[in-house]
Amino acid sequence: MKLLEILKESLINEAEKRFDPCDKLGEGKSFCKKLQKILSSGTGGKGSEKLKKDAIRVFGELRNGDYISMGDKVVLEPGNKMFEDRIEDMRVLSKILKSKNSCKVISSAVDQDIEKLQTKGLTMRVDDQQRYSLFNRLNTHSSNQAFIITKLAQEINKEKDFKFYRMDTFDNNQIIEEVGDMLRDPSNMNKFDDLIGRLMQDPENQKTLMDAFNFTRSRGYEVEDQGWNKLKEMGYEVYPFSDDFGFIDYFGVDLVAVDENGAYPVQVSSQMKSNPKLFQYHGDDCKVFALYKSGGDFIKYYPLR
Repeated sequence: MKLLEILKESLINEAEKRFDPCDKLGEGKSFCKKLQKILSSGTGGKGSEKLKKDAIRVFGELRNGDYISMGDKVVLEPGNKMFEDRIEDMRVLSKILKSKNSCKVISSAVDQDIEKLQTKGLTMRVDDQQRYSLFNRLNTHSSNQAFIITKLAQEINKEKDFKFYRMDTFDNNQIIEEVGDMLRDPSNMNKFDDLIGRLMQDPENQKTLMDAFNFTRSRGYEVEDQGWNKLKEMGYEVYPFSDDFGFIDYFGVDLVAVDENGAYPVQVSSQMKSNPKLFQYHGDDCKVFALYKSGGDFIKYYPLR
């Protein structure tokens, strides 16, 4: 099978399995689906990439700010077990790379971050049991972003002279323009907060949001686990580093594969990414690569430089 055909088959299979909260909508379903594609890829018309960045910014502010709907926050600092576990992962990563004389640029950056994070005061959302909350993923979860934005657009439609009237007839350009205006209006932050709180109090809407979060999370772990097994089959010693709100996420490292020639930081995903962050560390002593799932197998790709 040719590479182009493999890519197409992979995208079709992934689309069939993906849980889409937009499907729970009656009116607004088409709007929501178009918006989700724009927020996911940053493509679909002029201004798509900016809209994607605006959504990440707005939902990042909701996640990090003092908004009731997001739940409690804990400060990740020395003495906190959640902090210490994540710092230990960074120490292990640095130790593995140094032991194989590999990726000095990553091990040095990790060592510097270990020191910086002691006083940075990062915060993480927790649920009612003081465990990691899936709402930490909101700023990068395009499916739930599209669902929430569509819900708020429907409410705004009733208040502002039918601003989103017949929203399902909107083309991408209309969606980019109108949603962009919505996201750049600071007065809508409290509206988003209030809406998310109401959605989470409604059993059906709560289930829709959490199912979407759980699908993405479970799918990610499943693919990473399969990638881990594949590399083991190929003879590598493999160390996993993927964790909820893991500090190592900043470097784009999911696994490190080790053989007699060195250590190789690896990123694993369900779809091919155009330019994984991990690739910026590629160099003479740092042979990074990425894997993505295609059908029942994985395809390996890496930068040529």
